[in-house]
Amino acid sequence: MATSTHRIPESETAIADKAIVKFRETLLAGASSPVMTIDDAVVVVTMTEIVAGPRAELLSHIDEATTARLDFGRQTTVSYADLYHIFFGEMTGEEMQRQLNLSMILLRLSDRKVEQGLIDEANDIVRDLDIMVMTPMLVTAMAWLKLKAQ
Repeated sequence: MATSTHRIPESETAIADKAIVKFRETLLAGASSPVMTIDDAVVVVTMTEIVAGPRAELLSHIDEATTARLDFGRQTTVSYADLYHIFFGEMTGEEMQRQLNLSMILLRLSDRKVEQGLIDEANDIVRDLDIMVMTPMLVTAMAWLKLKAQ
């Protein structure tokens, strides 16, 4: 199978970079209170933003057509400080930020495929995003939480 290399326009990465900075600031603000926890936590990635919080508060984001999410599950409670360390800390931050950036770019690409009527291609992109980006991100996050608990 042949592989392709695509150059991602700077405008695409700029949108993601801006969203990542805003996400970082939000997590920092929440991390100022280390006891502030999130039950049934979810991180939702849309084409233009990244948000974290309880599932019930993020339903409007989750219901958007073009989203990806990290679902920590009802049994896992995390703090904003935990999320900050997972996404921006020394151990995992750099890779997680790259994955967030890629997620947003792939969501926008999928949306463009839908606009072009290429539904199967759009579905393939979202499926690949889930398998190759979001699942490894969730595994990394859960591993970090497990290490923290030890």
